[in-house]
Order: sequence, then structure tokens, then C-alpha cells
Amino acid sequence: MITIITAVYNTQEYLHTCIDSILAQTCKDWELLLIDDGSTDNSGKICDEYARRDPRVKVIHKQNGGIASVRQTGTQMARGEYSIHVDSDDWIEPEMLADMLAIAQKEDADIVVADYYNDKGKLSTRFTQSRETNPEEAIGAILKGRQLGALWNKLIRQDLYGKYGITFANGVNLGEDTLVLASLYRHPLKIVYSDKAHYHYVNHMTATLSRVYDKKKHADINTYLDHLAKTVSPRHMPKVDRIRRMNELRAMSMGIASIAEQRSKGVSLRTGEIFARGIDTRCRLIALLYILRADKLCEKLIKR
Repeated sequence: MITIITAVYNTQEYLHTCIDSILAQTCKDWELLLIDDGSTDNSGKICDEYARRDPRVKVIHKQNGGIASVRQTGTQMARGEYSIHVDSDDWIEPEMLADMLAIAQKEDADIVVADYYNDKGKLSTRFTQSRETNPEEAIGAILKGRQLGALWNKLIRQDLYGKYGITFANGVNLGEDTLVLASLYRHPLKIVYSDKAHYHYVNHMTATLSRVYDKKKHADINTYLDHLAKTVSPRHMPKVDRIRRMNELRAMSMGIASIAEQRSKGVSLRTGEIFARGIDTRCRLIALLYILRADKLCEKLIKR
């Protein structure tokens, strides 16, 4: 049996499509755990309706605790030999469970990795994963961006979580999947790849990107990186450091873009209104130089 773990939080607009795609699976030996993380819309009621219609659907209503707490709840309650995550605003093709389970059973695999689709509007783009079979090489591929660090395109032998004492880090709600994979890939696992794509990741991002520095997201990424640095082997630390530098540069560029936009409108801004103290000192210095129109010094620091 396969356990499907679905995190649900205020996704009433997409939830029917997601659950219907699971009910349409050609493989019938599964259980679906719908974990409602304190939704304030009708998502919880929709989950309950499906549970009344199909005994394989189970609903857990919990107080809002973030995605990591939902993932942890799901892995603790899972009864299947294998488990996979399907997020409530995405959907899967009818053959996904059957195809991935067939590979897992034939190859006696610990983890089966499949390609996936990124759906944006009417455009669906297939993304192909790199094919590292060595766990250490696989996490390196994830950190380099050659493989997806998500759980929803991976069928995982469920008893690995208990065997290696792997849990989702409490309070880490960005990059939580990658942290779990990094923990799993520290062990001698058999990783097998499917040549098919089944999962449709629905990209809900709008065309207009905010140019305002997001202090919380910046802090969440740093928290994730702190945990990642304690999880991966020393050989991967340069990659972690590179991601950290990119996070600081992203914060810097967003801040400068925001400053430039306000400057073009003739708005006078104090330094404290632009950047919080949570970001890198060099980035704050660059922002200050930009405010003071010291463009040449600003450029030199950016290039360093």
C-alpha cells in the first residue's frame, strides 16, 4: 500500500482537482491522509466530504503549525510500505502511483524519483531530473539545482524514517523537504529513476514580482541553511555557502530595487525604513551607499 500525504491550508480553489486526481489513480491500494493545517476557508469541509465518500481518505484537522508540522504528522500516521506527498494545489496523472510502485517493487528501491511538470496557466513544461544513484552525489545534485529537492516527485520506503530517526525540523517551513532528503541521503539507499513525468506542480505566481525586501522569507532561508549546514557532509559545505551568499545578494537586489523605485517617485527614505538588521552587513552597506548615490563604491562592493 502507498500512503499519500497531502498538506491542506486554504486551498479550496484547487482542492477538488487535487483529490479527484488521486481518486482517479489506476493503482487502488492506497490511503490518503488529508491534513488540514487550521484552514480558515472551506478546505476542511471539502476534506470531510471526500472522507465520507471513500474510506481510503482520512482527514486530520490540526491547529496551524506550518508545512513541516504537517509533513511530520503525515509520516507518523502513514501505514503504507511507501509514501509520497501530493500538495493540495497540485495534481497527478492517473498512472503515477502504479508506475512508481512497479519500479520500486521490481528494483527493490528505497526511493523512486520521477520527472515532473511545471504548469503555469495553459503552459505545461516538463523538467527532467539528473540521474545520480549514489546518495551523496544525489544531494549534491539537489544543492546544485540539477535535481528537485522536493518530496512530491519521490516515492519513499516508509520505514526509512523510523530506521534512521529522520524527522522534519520543527519551525523550518522553507526547504523542509530538502532537509529530509539530505538526512536520508546520508545513508546507503538504493535510488532508482523513472523515465516518466506524472506530477503537475501548479505555479500560482503572478507575472508581477514584489520588489520589497521580505525580512521573514530571508530569515526563513537562513534558518533552513543553518539546519542544512548541520546535515550535509563537509564536502557539500561550499554549495551551502554559495546558496547563503545568493540569499544575501537576492535580499540586497530586492532592497536596492525598492529604493530605486521610491527614489524615482521622489520619496525620501531613512536607512532604517529600507533594510532590517537581519541581513548581511555588506548588503546593508551597499544599500546605504546606494541611498547616498555613491554609485562607484556601490558597484565595487557588489562585484566583490
